[in-house]
Amino acid sequence: MVRRADEAVINVKKVALVVITGDRGLCGSFNNAMIKKADSRILELKGLGLDCTVISVGEKGNYYFSWKVDVLVDRFVEGGGFPTAKEAQMVADDVFSLLVTKEVDKVELVYTKFVTLVKSELDPTILTLPPLSVKGEVFYVNGN
Repeated sequence: MVRRADEAVINVKKVALVVITGDRGLCGSFNNAMIKKADSRILELKGLGLDCTVISVGEKGNYYFSWKVDVLVDRFVEGGGFPTAKEAQMVADDVFSLLVTKEVDKVELVYTKFVTLVKSELDPTILTLPPLSVKGEVFYVNGN
């Protein structure tokens, strides 16, 4: 359950996972870690009785999820290497559309933290995006 600023309780029935992978094969451990984390989260959500949809960003994730018949994919986003602001806006618009039309109740982002070119945290993280109020203002779960 998620609380909005007006303290209304939202029962989560469907979750959107935004999974970000690479476009090339030279970062195999990165792509494998992202896909494994997404797969385990999808199984965990299904185990809780929740529906799940995926927004796949990146060629390797797109290829993987195109073969998964048991996973609903809302959108495949492909880039030509370095992502542009236009591509990021396309993902943000899709997430916003899913939330506003109430197709999903919660959005989670699967990503890794980039520190420097030499160091990065390869263990993927799942970040729950804050729910939106009816007016479109962002609030955290505790109402702040």
